[in-house]
Amino acid sequence: MKITNIEIKNFKGFEDFTTDIHDKFTLLIGNNGTGKTTILDALAVGLNDLLSGFPEQKSPYSIRINQEQIRRVNYDQENGINTTTEQQYPVSVTCIGNVNGIEMQWKQAINGEGKTPIIDKQIELFSKQLYEKSKNENVILPLVAYYGTDRLWRKTENLSQNSISETRTQGYLNCLHPDSNLKSLIKWLEEKEKDVIINKKSSAALEVVKNAISECMENWQTITYDLQKAEVLAIALDGTALPLTMLSDGIRNMLAMVADIAYRAVILNPHLDKNAAKQTPGIVLIDEIDLHLHPKWQRRVVEDLYRTFPNIQFVATTHSPFIIQSLRIGKLVNLVDIDQEVEYYSQSIEDITENVMDVELPQQSKRFLEKMA
Repeated sequence: MKITNIEIKNFKGFEDFTTDIHDKFTLLIGNNGTGKTTILDALAVGLNDLLSGFPEQKSPYSIRINQEQIRRVNYDQENGINTTTEQQYPVSVTCIGNVNGIEMQWKQAINGEGKTPIIDKQIELFSKQLYEKSKNENVILPLVAYYGTDRLWRKTENLSQNSISETRTQGYLNCLHPDSNLKSLIKWLEEKEKDVIINKKSSAALEVVKNAISECMENWQTITYDLQKAEVLAIALDGTALPLTMLSDGIRNMLAMVADIAYRAVILNPHLDKNAAKQTPGIVLIDEIDLHLHPKWQRRVVEDLYRTFPNIQFVATTHSPFIIQSLRIGKLVNLVDIDQEVEYYSQSIEDITENVMDVELPQQSKRFLEKMA
């Protein structure tokens, strides 16, 4: 599954916006308030429609265009003193993509005040058919996930389940809610570790998650669930075991995200066995991919994710010149200048900061430049 293009009309701050999506990695940059997260939210709306036939995307899990996302315009009254704020219609998110070899276009829209969101019937039918096939055939299900900036702290306990279903579509539970929800992952780890230790059952699924962590995260080899302490432990290369609560924000953020992607891949496509992380296609949205990461880690995180999940299409936002510099395979979308075409992979951090991110003379502090003016 790949999304090749998205078109947004009257959605949040955008009146009319279109951009291509790279089939490997799309990086969104721009000043605060230019709409980077808005594009991720719009993609989440489109991906929700792609999964609309699956039970895990029914209310309250579904992502629909809501009243807060409708673009508003201020109009001056004749007296020039009072203004009115009017919502703009129609509101729509249109996705173009390739799903299981089929070129598709689908749209979710609100056509007027008081109207409810309309989902394209073609994509809804396709989704229902895919769901029905997944119950009896080893059809490959695309992985979909959205990780927001508050993924470490905000909890979605009201959306969680207390036990893990045996169905493949469990891999879609909460997948488009951009906040933190480790409950399902932790419960799954607990059950798999019990099978390995107590029931003496090997687990290819558990191996997929652990291998993804060791491949994607330098200095960390795996995670495990300690049955005696009833907590998840992260294991460093030197053998040190630390609970998730004792890890730094950067390490915990990346470890939890990588584990969650791998967990969803193996739940959705168990027939891929140990190759689930490598062979599962899909799309992952990450808001501020550099969140809490040291510049050394920022320089490699794009390559780490691409190597670990080579069939996943990533769309991420960033404010980091180190992330931009590391984008070897992909597309850079600068929302400040959408038509800008700048070579960035071979540029210095200073050149990227000045020429791409429009920061004047980044070699000197703002205070120094003001004194010398």
